[in-house]
Amino acid sequence: MTERSTAMRAGAPPLLPLICVALAYFATGWWALQLPYLNSHASLIWPPTGVALAALLRWGPRVWPGIWIGALLASLSIGTPVLVSAAIASGGTLGPWMIARMLSRTSFDPQLERVSDIRSYVALVVVGMAFTATNGTLQLYLGGLDEVGDLGKTWLYWWLGDMVGALIVGVPLLTFSWQSLLSVLRGWRRFETAATLALLAAYGVWVFSSDLSSPSATGLLFAPLLILIVLAVRTGVFIASSAALLLSALAAFEVAAGRGGPLHGDSAHQGLLLVWAYMATLSLVTVLVTALVSELAANEQRFRTTIEYAVAGIGHVSIDGRWLLVNRKLCEILGYTQQELLNARPADLPQSGDGQACAAAAQQLLRGEAASCSFEERLRRKDGTLIWVMLTIALVRRSSREPAYFVKVYEDITARKRSEELMQLRGRISAAIGRLQSRFIRGDEVAAAFQAVLDELLISSDSTRGFVAECEAGAAPAHIVLLALADPQCPAD
Repeated sequence: MTERSTAMRAGAPPLLPLICVALAYFATGWWALQLPYLNSHASLIWPPTGVALAALLRWGPRVWPGIWIGALLASLSIGTPVLVSAAIASGGTLGPWMIARMLSRTSFDPQLERVSDIRSYVALVVVGMAFTATNGTLQLYLGGLDEVGDLGKTWLYWWLGDMVGALIVGVPLLTFSWQSLLSVLRGWRRFETAATLALLAAYGVWVFSSDLSSPSATGLLFAPLLILIVLAVRTGVFIASSAALLLSALAAFEVAAGRGGPLHGDSAHQGLLLVWAYMATLSLVTVLVTALVSELAANEQRFRTTIEYAVAGIGHVSIDGRWLLVNRKLCEILGYTQQELLNARPADLPQSGDGQACAAAAQQLLRGEAASCSFEERLRRKDGTLIWVMLTIALVRRSSREPAYFVKVYEDITARKRSEELMQLRGRISAAIGRLQSRFIRGDEVAAAFQAVLDELLISSDSTRGFVAECEAGAAPAHIVLLALADPQCPAD
């Protein structure tokens, strides 16, 4: 084991991640402080929070010194006293650390592919950033950098800035992975993704750099949502959230420059409030749509995997009697390929009976008289052999309570039925032996021979069906003849 790996296992923070985190925190903090802000300290847009959260969740708590150093340098860059800067940096480090700590104790997935992950992330950001805002406001007041009358506004700006930073910057940094990026950039999808991002950037430049500040132009703000939703469905969280970050950066830059189009306000602070609301909306809509799509896809995959590898044959049948879905086991039981079954109807399958039990069960389910129906059915496989199945039928209804489709579960019980028939045959033959012994005065030898044949039958026969087939073919051995003589009611013909 190398010294480097030993140090990492012991919890020593690697130098490169610390430097990267400190530089990223300072650079994004310096950029945010160039925007119009309150009392030179509270910014409505604070991307470093997203950097800190992503670093802690991806690399662990060992990178906290990098966060603290970056926060200290960002605060010192605007002339804040050293002690106040150190106290603000401590709060700015502790808040994200607590959020990451609480998320790590749950089943939180940084890829944010479940709605529950987004809910946990947003809820803890709302609570955790209240701590950093409180600490920062208190330190400014104690250091004489803020007036009592401005404390409420300072706290609100600080809290809102931290939250939007955690959303708009933290999400793409959390969800980045080379594997997902390469999967999106494969084949023609790379051109599709590049064209969509270029269209979004061009639209953002046109809208936010113009002087379209009339109320009728507000609708232009929501057109990019459609593009973001398409990106979310087609490419996943990282690309879509990165596109939202790009659009948000364009909006913030243009508003700070006195333009902003529909986001232009009477003052810089009012314009930034509109930008904050716009950024939060873009981020939340993008992440929620992506999570919903990913969750639906994951549920669909789990459902299909469960159905496909079930030990029983399962099929979905429409109300008008068409196969909608069949699994491998059902194809194996019936001897058909999947395509052959999907092109046929369950009623087209050869049956030994008239199929009235299945039709009656379907009508009973449609009337709501039962939740499911089970009965034994004899079917003929594609190769002509007869099998017994235990068929269970249930009805799935839509939210409006209208019938949607039937679920049919086929369990092959042929072996069990043959075993039952064999046991019944053994009982009948044993009864016949008793009757033969009563007919023949000296029937010991006949009975002994008959018993030997019976034992051979029960031991060597693989199935009753093969035994019955011999009888139907006319090759009835001696013990069948004896059985018929002993019990004329026995259907041994």
